[in-house]
Amino acid sequence: MFFHFAAWIINDLFDWNSVWPGFLIVTIFLFALAAIAGFLAYRFFKKGSPPIPQMAIDEAKATRAQFETQKIERDQVSRSLERGEELKQS
Repeated sequence: MFFHFAAWIINDLFDWNSVWPGFLIVTIFLFALAAIAGFLAYRFFKKGSPPIPQMAIDEAKATRAQFETQKIERDQVSRSLERGEELKQS
């Protein structure tokens, strides 16, 4: 309703004999507004690229390092047991 009203007001302000120029101006305004909104949305989506879960990556690296350390410790314990040494209980 507002845009219909705006088209008639534009027609009355410029005192045109036809109504279509007012509606044309309102339509052009709406297309320009839609283009601006689309451009801004594109920029916001581009800025908001998928976040890199850096904390999760760091934790995964730490977990892998811990598993590697445990594997080395298990290998050393199994070699010690093969040589006949007793396992120390903590």
